[in-house]
Amino acid sequence: MPKTRTFLNCFVPLFVLALGLVLSGCSVSETYMVPMRDKVKLATDVYLPRDGMGAWPVLLIRTPYGREESESLFRFAEEYAIVIQDVRGRFDSEGEYRPFLDDGWGDNKDGFDTVAWIRRQTWCNGKIGTAGQSAEGITQHLMAGTAPFGLTCQFIRFAPTDNYSQIVFQGGAFNQAQVTGWLDRQEASFFLETYKMHPSYDSFWDLGNVEIRANVVRAPALHVGGWYDMALKGAINGFLTRQYEGARGARGNQRLVIGPWTHSGYSSREQGEITFPPSSVLDQNELFERWIDYWLKGEDTGIMETDPVFYYVMGDARDYEAPGHEWRYAPTWPPFEVPPTAYYLHPEGVLSPDAAAGGAFSSSYRFDPEDPVPSRGGTNLDLTIAAGPYDQSDLEGRPDVVVFSTKILEAPLEVTGDLKVVLYASSDALDTDFTAKLTDVYPEGQSMLIADGIIRARYRNSFTTPELMTPGTVYRFEIDLWATSIIINTGHRLRLAISSSNNPRFDVNPNTGGDTFDKENMITAANTIYYNSTYPSHVLLPVVSP
Repeated sequence: MPKTRTFLNCFVPLFVLALGLVLSGCSVSETYMVPMRDKVKLATDVYLPRDGMGAWPVLLIRTPYGREESESLFRFAEEYAIVIQDVRGRFDSEGEYRPFLDDGWGDNKDGFDTVAWIRRQTWCNGKIGTAGQSAEGITQHLMAGTAPFGLTCQFIRFAPTDNYSQIVFQGGAFNQAQVTGWLDRQEASFFLETYKMHPSYDSFWDLGNVEIRANVVRAPALHVGGWYDMALKGAINGFLTRQYEGARGARGNQRLVIGPWTHSGYSSREQGEITFPPSSVLDQNELFERWIDYWLKGEDTGIMETDPVFYYVMGDARDYEAPGHEWRYAPTWPPFEVPPTAYYLHPEGVLSPDAAAGGAFSSSYRFDPEDPVPSRGGTNLDLTIAAGPYDQSDLEGRPDVVVFSTKILEAPLEVTGDLKVVLYASSDALDTDFTAKLTDVYPEGQSMLIADGIIRARYRNSFTTPELMTPGTVYRFEIDLWATSIIINTGHRLRLAISSSNNPRFDVNPNTGGDTFDKENMITAANTIYYNSTYPSHVLLPVVSP
């Protein structure tokens, strides 16, 4: 029998959505222990509208953060049944906690089974919507990958779609601060050993990669991301794969919103060391309400009448009248069908669209894993290190950082789309890392981070099959900087900084060619960057014409 409790203390903490509203639409809740297919029972709170009679559309959250501390949907308690569930092994739910392994299409299918249970209840009218941010967004993606009947729509905020490349091993390098910080918060540090057993992409990671199952996903979703969020790639890829590869119901019914936000700063103008104008803050509560009312209640909210992509163009943070600082609609991502412009690395630290110079130009530095370049901002989870745009100028003076800058711009330069660095480099080590940072250099000298990334050398050709280097051999590397939309103002410069570490965001490479988690045996690597007509290192920029 369910345990019934009177819900008198209706002021529930708002962990993510921050609606700032109280539970005024329902008077009681019931906690059920819902059985999964292996008989493990999950603690599930059900809140019904005040009259308690009838059938309603359902809003569902599956959370590892605790039912009482998860995001609140209680504003909608008069119109929707609300279901909040602790995932397996967390809080009051039974079973072993294995982050995200039981939420999708593995041996256990907890998301699928939960939706099936809801559909059998008399208070459900057959339409179920899901919501949540971060880990709660991951559980939504994994649920969608099982295509449960009744899943009608999803509101997915700041959530990755590929747990290997977007959470744990970005560019093949261990995402140290993010993973260890999150596991510590979940009291699940024991699971780190499981990740260490799978440093390359294998079948284990298939269980957390909804992109490979896009063709079975039927649910419309509104994907929300931020230019400085650790799940930016997930928001974009989630939109694209469902929009164009999804099954009937999903295909053509996706929406994507990207603002100038960090993972937890979506309601603030302040991101990192930059304060954006008031227009940068979007009313996501209204966005959510329009989305669910359209799909779950059939109301004409206008949410599907615009172009599907809504993104914020950043600008000069010191001048709100400068170009940028605006929201735009677009039919897809990237918004413009233009080939990227290659900005080549040149001698004397010059970055230019001019063709790479002839000759044998290169720059060498020593990468000492005992003295890595410290992390400063970026697309972090912001649990243990700060996220967002931070000034990199003092780091750029280090001997293990090689910097290339454009001339002072005589006109604004818009960069909107996907970013990639193509680097030709060698090392005297069997394995090493190469990092890249793209920055907006202000007239006063601040070098504000736009995007960054990393590639572990052994994964230069494949994330499934690592290949060590031959010392002294020049190899081609690609560093994915993900995406941005920004207008670099007149009087500024665009800068690319190359190095081999960004710690503790990413763990340091010991350079030995052995186990990269072995920090007892580390050596210094002599790394060389090449930039000439034979080895034309460059950054590919989606430059938008005025």
